[in-house]
Amino acid sequence: MTAAGALGSVFGLMNLFSRLCGGLLSDRAAARFGMRGRLWALWGAQAAAGGLCILLGSLHTSLGATMAVMSIFSIAVQAACGALYAVVPFVSRRSAGLVSGLVAAAGTGGSAISQAVFFGSLSPAMPTEEGIMWLGAAILVASCLLPALHFPPWGSMLRPPAPGVSEELYYVGEFSPDERARGLHTEALKFSFETRSQRMRPPAPPPPAPWRASLDVSAGGGSRGGQRRRAPSAGGGAPPPAAAAADP
Repeated sequence: MTAAGALGSVFGLMNLFSRLCGGLLSDRAAARFGMRGRLWALWGAQAAAGGLCILLGSLHTSLGATMAVMSIFSIAVQAACGALYAVVPFVSRRSAGLVSGLVAAAGTGGSAISQAVFFGSLSPAMPTEEGIMWLGAAILVASCLLPALHFPPWGSMLRPPAPGVSEELYYVGEFSPDERARGLHTEALKFSFETRSQRMRPPAPPPPAPWRASLDVSAGGGSRGGQRRRAPSAGGGAPPPAAAAADP
């Protein structure tokens, strides 16, 4: 039991840095692809967790392989949690606390339901390793629902943004005309300006080819050199001093 507890603690210890990695992955994806990048990062981490969970259940005969896969599975699970909470603040500005509470409660409730369905009274004859594999399959099925998550100003994983819907309209639209008249929407309006960073950025223009840059430099140097070596015109300028003195 002591060894089992020590081995089981590996799953929790990975949480010290793996959630941070999920949030960083979401931020890096958003820096280029906006909110759609965050959704793809969340889907990738969650789908990886589902696949690793299925693999974990199939390796129950080897302790070493089980521990190795469980460590990677823990990183993927907690990274998916970090990527999820990177999306939560953008769902609603007015009901930000309510959305965060629902997400946290769903995680706790989902773990209780999974325990009862795959490892508890609802499936008493199912072996533990088989329950782990079915749990991984349930994670993959839940991942298939992420493409349906659509933010009108930024789009979804597969669909573009809704035409004519801006960040201001999305967040300020949560307030009634009477609330907007009283200025209750001011903070949401400020937040909407900040969320413009979630738009997909256009790709950067490619750098000039080295041969083109060398041609530009040589052309510029030749023109300057030509200006320095330019001789005075035949009809311009003052006459030579000797010619001026000989002229009466």
